[in-house]
Amino acid sequence: MKESHGIVVLLLVILASVNGEFIVVGPDHTLEAIAGEDAVLECQLVPDIFLSSMVVQWFKSGLSSPVHVYRNGEDDITVQHKDYQGRTELFKDELAKGNISLKIHNIKRSDRGEYICSIDDKTDSKTFSVRVEVVGIGCEPWIQMKANHINEIQLVCKSTGWFPEPKIYWVREDESNLIQAETRSRLDSTGLVDIQSNIVITRQLSNRFTCHIQNVHLKTKQQVTIRISGDIFPSAPVWPVPLLVTICLLLAAISALICWNVKQHQRVKDAARPTEYHQQFVLCVTAISLSQNSQQIAHHFAAYFLIDFNVDHTCSMDLTLYQWKRLVEAEWKRICEHKVSVTLDVETASPQLELADDLKSLRRAWTPKTLPETWKRFTHWDYPCALGSEGFTSGRHYWEVEVVGNRGWSLGVASEFVERKRWVKISTKNGFWVIERAVDQFYINSSPPSPLPVNHIPRKVGVYLSYESGTVSFYEADTKSHLHTFTGNKFTGKLYPFFRTFYENQFLIISSGSDL
Repeated sequence: MKESHGIVVLLLVILASVNGEFIVVGPDHTLEAIAGEDAVLECQLVPDIFLSSMVVQWFKSGLSSPVHVYRNGEDDITVQHKDYQGRTELFKDELAKGNISLKIHNIKRSDRGEYICSIDDKTDSKTFSVRVEVVGIGCEPWIQMKANHINEIQLVCKSTGWFPEPKIYWVREDESNLIQAETRSRLDSTGLVDIQSNIVITRQLSNRFTCHIQNVHLKTKQQVTIRISGDIFPSAPVWPVPLLVTICLLLAAISALICWNVKQHQRVKDAARPTEYHQQFVLCVTAISLSQNSQQIAHHFAAYFLIDFNVDHTCSMDLTLYQWKRLVEAEWKRICEHKVSVTLDVETASPQLELADDLKSLRRAWTPKTLPETWKRFTHWDYPCALGSEGFTSGRHYWEVEVVGNRGWSLGVASEFVERKRWVKISTKNGFWVIERAVDQFYINSSPPSPLPVNHIPRKVGVYLSYESGTVSFYEADTKSHLHTFTGNKFTGKLYPFFRTFYENQFLIISSGSDL
């Protein structure tokens, strides 16, 4: 076939020379180019005389723009198709010999197809077509090994960059017995084939396995062999049982340690917290004025507690006034260690209140204000109230309020869940632990309310909240005298400092934490 093609080309050359014409010739077979390498598309001008006025163009079937153009002694890249820019060139040193072949760099699968070589001298033009097929000779295969189950291993043979798709298979040590395998393939982004084959082997099989990859069309074959030692097969581990025992023992030890710590913490907490008897005793003692005339009252209260709680008579009945003072001062110091700085929450304040700019003072306004409606605000006319800005869910907290000159007030703590829009009684039943003054009378807002006896009108009231103990205590701060304590409560949710005043002429003033 090649000889007959050469004879035809020779006759055409003679005919063109006699007539003074030119022709273009090239190979009559399909060019197989390897992906990733360079390919030369041969095209020859006959007779081998190239004139500067000639224009060489290469086209690809299906593309609107030329693959390569050479005119006026240089490449014309302005009309070149974008997929071939920077990838094509002519053999310019051989143009004078009529060689107008095209070299394409880095061949891709998308480059396959029919190419047309065209030459034009302004009076005549000739063409010749070349068929290009792109093949891929894949990379050398490799094997991955994965644990599958006990006494089983999965072998995965992989190779990439093939076209057309090759055949892949496994053989055992004797090179004759094929092993059943699972094969998968896919096209990559360049149109070439990635292929893999998986087999599962057991400890009983021979230890030498070969993966073959064969492309019949290209007559190429590659292979890789692996040898498997029986020692690497996964087997049932022996460590789970001792590990499980260790974990169980560790959990038991941790549980015992936690229980011991909880008990120790409770003992320390109980030791640090005054007993119920001591708390009531202190509340009674702090009711004693520190004047020199209080000795008879002190002995009266001591005798009362001796009878009720079986306190050692010889230890307590002979307490001197000085010892009473020392006991009161120590308890008062403990209370003041829990002082907090309280400010008013403007979003809770009733429209009937006037608040100072520092949010430390409040009084009844002469005329109600127009304020934004929020779920937090007290809006009933009988509730000229406000809450502190910070709520408490644990611990002990103490603050003081100056009430001198104000003849209508209520002080204490309130639950975050109290009613704020409708009228309800200010009482412990409804989430308020409060004492109040109404002109010259003082009351405990319990359920039901009861009078609060006082020796003289307080000038400054201290409020002491002990969340875990479930107590709210009130003191006349100037004399360190106890007024009242709400006991036996089990608080839930946040508790807020509570303030209410009906008096327009005098502010209630919250003392700063540093002033206590």
